[in-house]
Amino acid sequence: GAYGIHPALLDACFHSVGASPHVQALGENVLGLPLAVQRLRAHGSARSAQYCYTRVTRVDASGVEADLDLLDQDGAVLLSVRGLCCGTGASESTFRDRVLGERLLAVEWRQRQLPQLAHDDAGTWLLISTATEDAMATPVAEALTRRGAHCTTMSWAPDADHTTNADALA
Repeated sequence: GAYGIHPALLDACFHSVGASPHVQALGENVLGLPLAVQRLRAHGSARSAQYCYTRVTRVDASGVEADLDLLDQDGAVLLSVRGLCCGTGASESTFRDRVLGERLLAVEWRQRQLPQLAHDDAGTWLLISTATEDAMATPVAEALTRRGAHCTTMSWAPDADHTTNADALA
């Protein structure tokens, strides 16, 4: 298709928010539907997307907010999502805010230059692989470490004990 980013890829990135231990702590019956996005920027074609870097910025009874970056194999940002708001279904005000947001939705495009970013702090990364062999996480961790990042890797096989793995993340 003629997508800038395929809806299924964007949906998969949105689902990564639910993997956060902070979101998991809200309980099993939490409804986490994407309700709003403050800013979505495409920096390049998403065809070469390899990773989704997700940062949960707020978790409370009314909802979850996160920032996401879709990265290529070298770590270049292809798409950035800021202020992804997911509703928990915990209150009626959340529903009213969503309806109001949908009614006030407007699409507005402005051409802007990308800011020059200082790469002083590469941050701390947790790389979770679903494969038993560390074929992808090891090269990613090595690349990040070369850029000054602190990396921790974890294997989380689909048939693993999810409770134990979630406890290891806490």
